[in-house]
Amino acid sequence: MVKGTPLTPKGEESRNALRLYDAVPSEELAEIKEKSISDGTFMKAPNGRPTNLNERQWLQVRTPAFKEWFGDWELANKLRMINNEHTILIHPNDYTIEQIEQIYKELENGINKYDNRNVRFVNSILGKILRHKGVDTKQIIPQLKNIFDNSVPILSETEQVQEGHKQHPNLKGYHHYLGKINIDGKEYYVRFTVQEGKINPSKKKADGFTPNELHSTFITDVAIYENTTNSPIKPPSTYSTMGTNSGISDTKLQEFFEKAR
Repeated sequence: MVKGTPLTPKGEESRNALRLYDAVPSEELAEIKEKSISDGTFMKAPNGRPTNLNERQWLQVRTPAFKEWFGDWELANKLRMINNEHTILIHPNDYTIEQIEQIYKELENGINKYDNRNVRFVNSILGKILRHKGVDTKQIIPQLKNIFDNSVPILSETEQVQEGHKQHPNLKGYHHYLGKINIDGKEYYVRFTVQEGKINPSKKKADGFTPNELHSTFITDVAIYENTTNSPIKPPSTYSTMGTNSGISDTKLQEFFEKAR
C-alpha cells in the first residue's frame, strides 16, 4: 500500500494493518476515547451508524500515526459524504422580519443525524444570520432545523486564547457542520458553527440545559469550491468571509476542502 493513500478502515487488509499500531500509548487512545464519548461519536462510523470495528481498532485508526501513514481517511469520508449529500430544496417565502423572528423563536432544538448533537437556536444569533450578505437568509429560517439536522460534521476546534481577543473561559470549543441547499435552481453550502459551553455543575438535567448553541451560519455558492486551486481566498483565517466577484466565500470552508482533497 502506498503511504498517504486515503483508507477507509474496513476489511481484512486494514485489520492486518492495525497490528502495526499495537504499541500506541494507552494515554493517546484514552484521550481519543474521552473526546469521542464527549461529542457523541464513540464507536460510530462516519455516517453515524454503529462501527464494524472493535473498540481498540476503532481507536487505533483515529491516531495521528495511522493517518500519517495511510492518509486522513476521516477527512476523505467527510468529503465523500458532502459530495453525496442530499440537497434540501428551499421553499421561497415573502415573510416579514417580524414573522421570521416568530418562526425562529418557535424552532425546536436541532439534532444532527450523524453525531446526535443537540443544538439550541438561541434568539440572540438571529440578527447575525439575517445580516449575512449575498443571499436572502430569511428564505432558510423556516427550514433551518432541517438543514442542520442533515448537515455533515466537518470540523471541531477547542477554544483557543488569542492575543487581543476576549477570553471565553466558559467555552469548550466550536463544531462546524455543512449542509447543502437549492435556491431557485442554484446550489449553496450552509456552514453552521456551534459553540459548546462547559456544563455548569449547578445545572440539573431537569433544567433542560443544552451546552451547544448556534453561533453563526454562512451561506456560500457551491461552485466557488469546485476548484480550490483557483479560488480567490487566501487562507488561513478563522470565521471570516471575503467578498469576490462570484459571491461571498467562506475561508473556513475553503481550508476544509483544501485539506480533504
